[in-house]
Amino acid sequence: MSWLEPDYPTIMSHISKPKIPPELIRPILEHVEDKTCLFSLTVTSKAFQSEAERLLYLSVTKCRDGARHALFLTSINTVQRLPPLVKEYEIYSVVDRERDAVLWGLLKSALNKMINLKVFKFRELSGQPSADMIFYAPFQLETLYWGNYYDEEPMRIILAEQKNLKALRLECSRGTTPYSLDACPNLTSLWGNRYSIGALLPGRKIIDLSWEPDAGDSFKSPVLGLEMELSQIKIMSFGGYFRRPSLKKIAHMLTSIEVFELVGCREEVSMFT
Repeated sequence: MSWLEPDYPTIMSHISKPKIPPELIRPILEHVEDKTCLFSLTVTSKAFQSEAERLLYLSVTKCRDGARHALFLTSINTVQRLPPLVKEYEIYSVVDRERDAVLWGLLKSALNKMINLKVFKFRELSGQPSADMIFYAPFQLETLYWGNYYDEEPMRIILAEQKNLKALRLECSRGTTPYSLDACPNLTSLWGNRYSIGALLPGRKIIDLSWEPDAGDSFKSPVLGLEMELSQIKIMSFGGYFRRPSLKKIAHMLTSIEVFELVGCREEVSMFT
């Protein structure tokens, strides 16, 4: 073939290369909010695949379908480039530890691969203890919302490993003793019931507190030893599904409050009486 004759494979290879540089592809794809569309881009366009995958797996939330979740976890467990992309992961009442051993196994295996996970929100279907699945996890979280019950003791091990944790949601039970200050030393936001507050507020500089009383919560006995910690709170949410107890016992301690939210619909409940 003469050098004057066109080299069609070479020409076509140049034509097929993406004309848009990567630094322009990213802001374009960041405007694509539909997950289905992002998935289509990962399988139809080499030019967009990498960036579309990053956005598709960056935040995996609000998936309530067990079959679809199984497909997601299978992908995480089989394609090595995908687990490090996940930064936020939420799974509420999708996995049943006792009845779905396959999905539970996929979940445990996938979590051990999500090395860059920063936000994890989890509740097993029935809320039974499940903290053992993230013992010695490879990630360092910034936010952990834990929706299971009676996991206070395993959480002592887990929270001692999470040095970067800033926000925690955890419900404790009566008799839970205070956690060591080695557990999540950088915590600034806490959500829980009275027993959670008693276990995790002491000695920490919490500025954002969501106090959701449970059925047996009350302030009939004085809140002792938390005067300094409560005086640092700037943002506070109080109330939830159950009746709010009176704030009379602690109102005088909330000296730094800037934003205060009362949650609930029982108008007859007074803040201070």
